[in-house]
Amino acid sequence: AATPRSRSARPKRVGRRGRLPSLLSIPVAAVLMVMVGITAYDQIARLFAPSAVDFTGSPSNEQRFSCQGKVYCSEMNSCEEARFYLRECPGTKMDGDGDGIPCEKQWCTGW
Repeated sequence: AATPRSRSARPKRVGRRGRLPSLLSIPVAAVLMVMVGITAYDQIARLFAPSAVDFTGSPSNEQRFSCQGKVYCSEMNSCEEARFYLRECPGTKMDGDGDGIPCEKQWCTGW
């Protein structure tokens, strides 16, 4: 008579689910997680960062110049000042040809 085999004597089959992850997949997964974290941090930092930060300590155009009634190029001291007045101050007469570049003969010659 045949004797039934006990379950413990049967060879175990190890399927895909039973295998341990390979030693290489753990570092690869860790590197991918770090990269995702860095990318997420960078995106969040850009979202909440000020749009323009001046670390030189020099004042911005808005702090250096203010609309003081200057209208003509002869009243300007630089191209930067003329651009500020054209952009921010009403009633200026510094862009005769209407191309958006002020004081082309006096200050903003290289445009």
